[in-house]
Amino acid sequence: MASPSPEARRLADLAAADPNRALRETARVDEHASREMLGWMQAARAEAYDNLSFPEQARRVAGLAMERYADPHSPLYVELLTRYAMNGYREKQIDEATLRMIAARRFHRPGAAADICLQIALGNVQSMRGIADGAGNLMAAYRRSTKPGLDHQHVMAADKLSRVMGLAGDYRQAISLIEEVATWHRRNRMDYSLAADYYFRGRVLADRGDPKAAIADFTRSRVLGARFSDPVGFAFIDLQTCNALIELRLLTRAAGLCQRADAVFSRYRDDARGQSQLLLARIAFERGLPVEALTRLNRLLASENIQSASVKKLNAYKLRAQVNKALGRHQPAYDDLATYLSLTEERQRGEREKQTAVLRASFEADREAMRNQELRHSLAFAREREKEKDKRYAIFALATSLALGSLIVIVGMGIIHRKRLAVVANTDALTGLFNRRHVIARSGLLIESHDRREDQLTLAIIDIDHFKSINDVHGHHVGDQVLKEFGAHARSLLRANNLLARWGGEEFLILFPQTTMNEALGALSRLRTSIPIASTPEGQSVSYTFSAGVASLGRGDTFDILVQRADQALYSAKRDGRDRVCRAAPEQRPGLELVRTVNAR
Repeated sequence: MASPSPEARRLADLAAADPNRALRETARVDEHASREMLGWMQAARAEAYDNLSFPEQARRVAGLAMERYADPHSPLYVELLTRYAMNGYREKQIDEATLRMIAARRFHRPGAAADICLQIALGNVQSMRGIADGAGNLMAAYRRSTKPGLDHQHVMAADKLSRVMGLAGDYRQAISLIEEVATWHRRNRMDYSLAADYYFRGRVLADRGDPKAAIADFTRSRVLGARFSDPVGFAFIDLQTCNALIELRLLTRAAGLCQRADAVFSRYRDDARGQSQLLLARIAFERGLPVEALTRLNRLLASENIQSASVKKLNAYKLRAQVNKALGRHQPAYDDLATYLSLTEERQRGEREKQTAVLRASFEADREAMRNQELRHSLAFAREREKEKDKRYAIFALATSLALGSLIVIVGMGIIHRKRLAVVANTDALTGLFNRRHVIARSGLLIESHDRREDQLTLAIIDIDHFKSINDVHGHHVGDQVLKEFGAHARSLLRANNLLARWGGEEFLILFPQTTMNEALGALSRLRTSIPIASTPEGQSVSYTFSAGVASLGRGDTFDILVQRADQALYSAKRDGRDRVCRAAPEQRPGLELVRTVNAR
């Protein structure tokens, strides 16, 4: 967003051209500066952190500034919200930012600069979350921003859309969009941003299967950005160069770069460490060191880094299945391969939805092109895209056939194993409770029963408070023990028809069929007052609390709406100090914070 102040616009341009200098200048606070000018300085500071690959700092600065400048009508609030949203890579961060942006768009005219900025950020986080509408939002923003005066928005839309196109396998369009962005950065002498363009083009080239060309672009990015102090940015370059070198079988060089990147990510506590650990495990396996590879993979899959949208979780399970097979551990190999196939199926379904959204948005663009006598060019583009799609489907079919063949080799395709696969697919391996997949599958029947019988249906989402601190202080094994003991305790207190599941990480979900809101609150109160105390192997006691959000199904509600309302109530419980239960107002839609705190210790 463009600030009305020339000085604020200068700082924003500086954040894109030389982010380190922008951080130095915004660190000096002018006592005579207006309140709004101070807000734009924080926005420039968040952008500089974003460009330097410090997402936590960028999100923190933008989030604190948003609390002070919370007017959704203002360009400043839109600028801060987009920086806040696009620097959250955890699933919960993405979901929370999505609700904020959907609510903020209601205050702006469709097609206005503020609306387009929010649509770009929304499309970006939706794509990270695997939501098909993300591609459609980015294409719509790219098309709407061709009007005069929207150059900045158009460049940002092209940049984010290029990454979605690359992930969808449309490499030609991805490279074309990156070159469009690079041309603009080159024209405006933004060397730092241009270095990032070379980096992302290298990633697309690597995904396209051209590692040598990718390494050349990574080298250009490093040379161009050499005068900027950006250790995390250079670590990303090392990481992707390592990946390309693995494809070229240059494992010694690859290992050195991956270890260097891993050390930087560890020092700055960046979630991208999950990627470096995955590549180091792959290198160890390729070198004939399966035990080292297994140790790294076990550590990765047990860490919070695996929850980052930037880590390809399914590749970790696939590699661990191969490692376990090489070590003669057939049952763990079978379990990992089953998880890999389930994640692959989910990913392919998401990619098909994305492609449908892209095609739908492209069709609207084709209709406009028809009115502008550009139909021939648009149809040729569509035919090329269809060929690329058919090619991807053929590759997926071949990969699926090979994976199924490996499954037969490992354990066979007997009836017992198929039944075991069904149990594995619907059960959380750590706690033995149902998992997210089972809850989603059962939700349709419960909602149908609610609509037919007019029964009450209440849902609660529980989050263990300060769970990361438990892992950091006592170790992940104690954190796992807390989750298992809490799940077993909750199951013992709930009624037989209550559906208890591990929703993800330290979150649990309870569905209360034929249960009113007050009855559900009573059950949660009993649970809160009887939480078991865990203990460490050294005999130390570990006490903990939880926060919860509760919502009842209203008329016309879908399961997704019910979950979002409960999750918003949970967010309010965490915001109000944790160790409490919050209820969503009756039939309140997500995005409006009408949530009441029910009780606290």
